[in-house]
Amino acid sequence: MVLDVRWADLCSSRDTSHHESGQESGEGHEQSNESGALPHQLVQLVQLVHDVDLLELLFSRPSLQANSDSKIELLATANEYDRKGMSTRLSRYFEKRRRALGLKPGQLAILAGCPNPIKAGNVIRTFELTGKISQELFEKLIAVLEIDLGKVDQLVERDRRDYFDRWFQWVNEPIEPYVVQRLMPAVYRRLPLPEGIESLEEAEEWVSGCAREFRTKCCLVWSRRLSVWFDEKGNLETKTEAEPGKSNAPWVRAGGEPVHFSENLRSLRPVYPR
Repeated sequence: MVLDVRWADLCSSRDTSHHESGQESGEGHEQSNESGALPHQLVQLVQLVHDVDLLELLFSRPSLQANSDSKIELLATANEYDRKGMSTRLSRYFEKRRRALGLKPGQLAILAGCPNPIKAGNVIRTFELTGKISQELFEKLIAVLEIDLGKVDQLVERDRRDYFDRWFQWVNEPIEPYVVQRLMPAVYRRLPLPEGIESLEEAEEWVSGCAREFRTKCCLVWSRRLSVWFDEKGNLETKTEAEPGKSNAPWVRAGGEPVHFSENLRSLRPVYPR
């Protein structure tokens, strides 16, 4: 793919149609035409490029004269796509507090004593979008934004409940059972079950034979909750149930996300489709 994009063209057209957020925190996005706003075209560019390192390289070129705040928000948005994160009640509250004080991420980074305001501003904006941040910077933001620790504890607990609610909903969604075959270290192939298999016992018998025939370890992913593991001889090793925050099937990470090779080994497919 070849991108023919001029920064001046992107910055000349800004998307000012922000919608009020329906979050319980009461957060809203102001309608603004200020120079730090992120043009809609830049978001599209992030989705096309989908590579934070490449965007950093683009920004290093003299021909791309972007102001620091646009850089910060664009890179943070790229990080949001790259990390597959999502905002939390806590991160939205911090963003709301920052905006109430009239601060941009880079300005907040300066007040927090960060030596590299652009880089730290990117991290701050990423935190607002994904909820991910280091403990050291988090504590600095609490001090600068004068946020009550009791409020932090309250929001953390509500985020924890939200996470478990989402996880239980996800883990109980039905899926088509499949098999993950270990071809060699860090190479896993995803195979469908043959037609006609309807029960767990039938599936276990077929996967056991598959492991024995190919002399490879196999994992039967019967549901998002239950996985059955077999050794190279087809012997059942263990049955595992999914837990929040823990994987319940083998995979390898590529492009920042868990993937399997397809059956013909010619492509990769995500373990957790979007």
